[in-house]
Amino acid sequence: MVLDVRVDRHGLVLEVDLIEASYPGFNRAAMAAVRQWRFEPGMRGGVAVEDRIPVTIQFRLEDAK
Repeated sequence: MVLDVRVDRHGLVLEVDLIEASYPGFNRAAMAAVRQWRFEPGMRGGVAVEDRIPVTIQFRLEDAK
């Protein structure tokens, strides 16, 4: 799954968009989790700025035994 995450200059998530889905059943849960994350803000000229970053989440399904 690939998400496009817009992060403000304080590292808080402003927006999450789905770019590529791997398991449709996990989309909403993964997006909700990423909205709670905190990031290092983007920097330009030594100043923190709003930025967009791609976030890849890999799911691995295993058989229950």
